[in-house]
Amino acid sequence: KDLSLEEAALLAGLISAPAANSPVRNPVGAVTRQRYVLGRLAELGWVSEAEAKEAASRQVPLLAADEPRTGAAPYFVDAVRREVQRMFGLGRLNHDGLVIETTLDLRVSDAAEVAAATALGRLFASGRTRELDEEQAGSADLLSDGSDDLDEIPPPPRMVRARVKQCGPEHIEVQVGTISAAVNLGSLSRLVLGGVPDIWSWCRSRRQIPVSLADGNVDVGGKSLPLVNAELGPQIAMVVLDARTRAVLAMTGGDDFSSRPFNRAVQSRRPIGSTVKPFLYAAALAQGMDPARTFQNTPLHLVGARGRAWRPRNYEGGYDGREYGIAEALARSINVIAVRAMMEIGAGRVADLLNNLGIPNAPRDLSLALGSAEASPLALANAMAAFAQGGKYDTPYMIERVRDHAGKLILEHEQRPQAILPAHVAGTIRDMLRQAVLSGTARLAASLPYPIFGKTGTTNRSREAWFVGSDGRLVCAVLVGYDDRLPMKGATGGEVAVPIFSDFMRAYHGEH
Repeated sequence: KDLSLEEAALLAGLISAPAANSPVRNPVGAVTRQRYVLGRLAELGWVSEAEAKEAASRQVPLLAADEPRTGAAPYFVDAVRREVQRMFGLGRLNHDGLVIETTLDLRVSDAAEVAAATALGRLFASGRTRELDEEQAGSADLLSDGSDDLDEIPPPPRMVRARVKQCGPEHIEVQVGTISAAVNLGSLSRLVLGGVPDIWSWCRSRRQIPVSLADGNVDVGGKSLPLVNAELGPQIAMVVLDARTRAVLAMTGGDDFSSRPFNRAVQSRRPIGSTVKPFLYAAALAQGMDPARTFQNTPLHLVGARGRAWRPRNYEGGYDGREYGIAEALARSINVIAVRAMMEIGAGRVADLLNNLGIPNAPRDLSLALGSAEASPLALANAMAAFAQGGKYDTPYMIERVRDHAGKLILEHEQRPQAILPAHVAGTIRDMLRQAVLSGTARLAASLPYPIFGKTGTTNRSREAWFVGSDGRLVCAVLVGYDDRLPMKGATGGEVAVPIFSDFMRAYHGEH
């Protein structure tokens, strides 16, 4: 009797599949079942249609609680499975009864997943990255128009525009060219996270929604329809490492593993933007550059590849003509000063340092100063950990040890740290990155009640927004971006990635 109608309907809807329709892990599934229960109550005359409709429009607040651990950290578990298969083969993985002890820390993982999910809802609700920019998409040929003669749905990461046909109690049917398809409800989770009380009304109100091809088919009214994922905003990938051991403590590779199993935390290599600058200045200091050295913030006119003019620009486009020390230039992420510093030491030295820290194949030209190197969030977090550990590199790992079915130890991880940078250089860069948090592009993390150092990164046309930061013990990399690198309308690492890092740190340290 203490439950509201919407709360009672939500609980009743869980009975058929409580784990699959958990309102924490599958908010769309939970709301779907809740609406079904409310509809049946109205049909049976136990509540009026008006009461059912009003209850469906109210959001049920959820309290944090310990969830069953079945299915926890799916991206991490899948990455471990792939690694075990690589080492031992599919046969042994599936049939030998291996006992695998991993580095996963469920408290860290929960904090990371909550921070990412909250950010997905926040990004959607803000509207800044919710709607695809048609002008940008058209010019970049990133988004097909779903025209009437389209006879197949292209594979991801390409998106197409789909026309909403009908919204049933458990399926949303759309038309993509000549093809009927069904929207994977899991891909609509950010609607619930963003505070949309009625996802069906939201879909009906949209003439078109962007979708991408998913795996599998579903039966809708006797028809087998291909599944598509709604693309309602960028994806978020996060990795958290123990800076000392390089153990991977948490990993989230996207918004919903069941509908999008591609793990952006380890499988996606994206341009790293201005997160390259700590490594650039570290290479410069290691070559003897004075930490007090200054450079002028004025335009550069260079000759690039194939004799073309190249004029590197600062992110906000201005040049004040001042002399900046490299610490302030790093904190404010001034592009032309990074290029000037690289011109002195050579791009090859920076590329070599990145390679030694686990980021191979960086371009050996001046574009590297602006972040043309590509890395996964895991690789970038591990490289940044060198500044927390006196310039040392070690391989990141997820598997502590493996035993066979009889308990015999057959694999155990061994740490093998290598000194890559002089300790004093690593310490100097760490102090500079602290200033980037206190007064630079990462200042939204300055409110945390413990010292943080880190660097933001924003790539050309805001296709990627990064933050890699550390409290000295944990290193966390956050990447925000569309799978097909659609521009995000001016989003920056400081505006969208730093708040995710801060939410994670508050959630984690709040438990400790």
